[in-house]
Amino acid sequence: MSPSAPTGKVYCWIRVSSASQSLAHQRRTLKKAYPKGIFIESKQSGVSAKTNRDLMDLIDRCEPGDKIAALRMSRVARSMKTLCDFFEACREKSVDVDLLHEKIDSSTPNGRLMMRMQMALCAWSRELIREQCKEGYEDYRNKMSAKGKRMGRPSKIPEETILEIKKTYDKGGISLAAIAKRHNVSRSYVHRLVNPDKHKAYIAAENESKKTKNKS
Repeated sequence: MSPSAPTGKVYCWIRVSSASQSLAHQRRTLKKAYPKGIFIESKQSGVSAKTNRDLMDLIDRCEPGDKIAALRMSRVARSMKTLCDFFEACREKSVDVDLLHEKIDSSTPNGRLMMRMQMALCAWSRELIREQCKEGYEDYRNKMSAKGKRMGRPSKIPEETILEIKKTYDKGGISLAAIAKRHNVSRSYVHRLVNPDKHKAYIAAENESKKTKNKS
């Protein structure tokens, strides 16, 4: 099926992984599909940061209604994340995408469906990785807790001092400021140590207040 007539400019993205490779085949095929296409060449690996920057610069250069065409998906990206970031950036800018080999042309209903399916698959993959990381972290944290060890950066305060602060607080009759002065630590550190749940709630409320101020 031939590509639909674009309403704006067509940028033909052609890329090879090294300077010794030829762009001729990609150029010839895209020239046949888009005789008036504006060719953008890249001789960089698909996983390089420069390739990603060049692609994003090309999207920024486009106007709504323009189209970016490439011979195949692998010429645009070598990873699902990079591909979906590219699709999302084009969608936000109202720029169409045409990947000739995969027959994904977002200016057609079928092409838009295929593009959305790719983006949904990417979102599902990211969510799956996030859940697996969270489960792995929770499992590791539980194992560390069972061994009596804590997560995070080691405290600079000696363990003996931490135990002494907690004992002093539990006895009562002395303020947090006095405890802090006695052990040469900050009052906020003592508060965080003896009231971890209250400290978390305070930080959460403070962050929410900052968000509200920023919105207004």
